[in-house]
Formats: sequence, structure tokens, C-alpha cells
Amino acid sequence: LTGAGAHAAGKYPVSGDAQSSRFVHRRSTTDATPSALSANGSAPGSATAVVMPTSSMYGFDVLVSARNNANGDGAAFRIVGAIKQGAAAANTALVGTPTVTVLGADAGASAWTVAAVANTTLGSLEIQVTGAAATTIKWVANIRTVEVVG
Repeated sequence: LTGAGAHAAGKYPVSGDAQSSRFVHRRSTTDATPSALSANGSAPGSATAVVMPTSSMYGFDVLVSARNNANGDGAAFRIVGAIKQGAAAANTALVGTPTVTVLGADAGASAWTVAAVANTTLGSLEIQVTGAAATTIKWVANIRTVEVVG
């Protein structure tokens, strides 16, 4: 996957079934509608999203920073949660409700939001961000996962 790195200290039967991964995703927004982050800054695809294998469970911890270059307003967020995939991408679902914490936000960024979503088309963890109308905001996320497969 683009922009990803993985680390393991062994495996169960196959490589990649017990590991931690890190992804850096980004996007610029110009409106107040949810937009998904990806490794290349456009709509997520099979090579630019946190795509999960079948029969997997991920815990995730995400840090998101956002900045409006025009006036310097910014915000930072943390999302912690769990997601799993069953036999197919369509069976991808959050487990419980992710916890979203605003770490800090300027007054002009107080309405900006982030969310973790299960993408059942790609079978992936998706980080969605919502900015402000007629405002260009640059978003960057560091997504860390702890993964077990099988």
C-alpha cells in the first residue's frame, strides 16, 4: 500500500498476520462536506487506503493535523478505535464507537471535524475530515494500526 510501513516480531502461520502498520494520509478540502483522506491526497483507492485483508481485526490510533494557510487557523485531533473485516470487503465494520478527541483548535477551526468510517467497498479503514465552506484546509493523518488476521 502506498505510504505504508509495517513491523512485526514474528507471525502465526503467514507473514503479515500479526503486525503493526503506519500510514500517512492527506487531503485538501474547500467545503464543509466529509472528505476521505488517502495516501495520494485524492479519493481513496485499493492502493492508497488502509485496506484490510479478510478475517482481520485492527485496533487503530490516528493523529490528524489541519491548517488553513490563509489565516493560520489550525486544529489537531486523535481518533482511537477498532475495526474488523469478515469474509469480504462488504463485511467491514467498526467495532464499538471510535473515540474522537480534539487536542486543540483555534476559534476559526472549532467547527472542523474528523471521523473514522468503515469503507465497505474497499474493505478499509477510512478517515473522513470536514472543514469549512469556501475555505482551503490542508489535512494530514498519521494512522497506526495493530493487526491480527485469521
